[in-house]
Amino acid sequence: MKQEINDALNAQIAHEYSNYILYEQGSAFFDDLGMDGAAKLMRVQADGELEHARKFTDYVRDAKGKVAIPSIPAQRSDFKSVEDVFVAAYQREQETTVKIYAMRDMAWKAGDHATFEMLTWFVNEQVEEENLTEKLVLVIRGFGERSQYMIEAYLAHMA
Repeated sequence: MKQEINDALNAQIAHEYSNYILYEQGSAFFDDLGMDGAAKLMRVQADGELEHARKFTDYVRDAKGKVAIPSIPAQRSDFKSVEDVFVAAYQREQETTVKIYAMRDMAWKAGDHATFEMLTWFVNEQVEEENLTEKLVLVIRGFGERSQYMIEAYLAHMA
């Protein structure tokens, strides 16, 4: 595995862990509001991000790269509203998609077909992740911030 690709994959592992932490912070925010369904949904999303980090880690090991996870910056915990949590999640998923595409382009240019193919799974996963988080933002905006209990009922049904 070329060093440039190894470094990008390690950076992505850190990014996936930061996504995990962001979703955990969102879950805690909803728990503080007594929104158990929303908290559970964010926990499910957090668990998915943890799974992504592990998939990248396992791949680097299997491809005989070196796992060296960079430091993970602190994540937001100062959400102002229900909408704020979901907008943060949607924006993070968009950032993740950009990173996945850049790594896939890098792998292709480097002739690293195994990494290119492994990243195909993540490309498809990001379509789902962006779709879900965008839909949640639209639902929250549709209900309006004051309809917190209707939002909770909707999200509890999803979780």
